Amino acid sequence: MSSEEGKEVKRQLCPQSVAAAISNSAIRMPAHVKFLIGHALIGFSIGLVAVALIVSQDLFRIGTLIGASGDRWLALGMLGFMFGLTFGSVQMGFAIMLLADTDD
Repeated sequence: MSSEEGKEVKRQLCPQSVAAAISNSAIRMPAHVKFLIGHALIGFSIGLVAVALIVSQDLFRIGTLIGASGDRWLALGMLGFMFGLTFGSVQMGFAIMLLADTDD
């Protein structure tokens, strides 16, 4: 291996080039994937807000049940993740179904 090849290998493995490769790959992400990820994050956030409201307002005594549980963080985490997953999926579905129809 020549010294030029060795320098190129070192340059490819340095942290700055790895970060640049990651950011470049994010730029090359297809538009439809960015669209879906964005709407999934919006829906997930709405789900987490819904869990926060349900637990803080103690609807159906969910807050009391979670507070009395020995594994309250596990219960809260599972409830938050499942609500976020459901709301994220619904938001992605709404976004896809409400796309404008472009018949040419």
